[in-house]
Amino acid sequence: MNVPSDGVLLVKNLRFLDLNLLPDWPNVTAETFRASRNAPVAQKDRLRCAEFVLFRLFERWDNAIAKFV
Repeated sequence: MNVPSDGVLLVKNLRFLDLNLLPDWPNVTAETFRASRNAPVAQKDRLRCAEFVLFRLFERWDNAIAKFV
């Protein structure tokens, strides 16, 4: 049985939520969160993408509070 990785599932779900259509989409891919990418630039990318994802999910959960963040 071929089970998709966590990164693949995350990106699929973000696309289901149409977050990839937002103008500030940081080009999140499954490769972004792959552990083998340890260079400082890759860590910066992971952090930037994680921040985008968490904020956008929080924004959908409670938009009124997200406006003040």
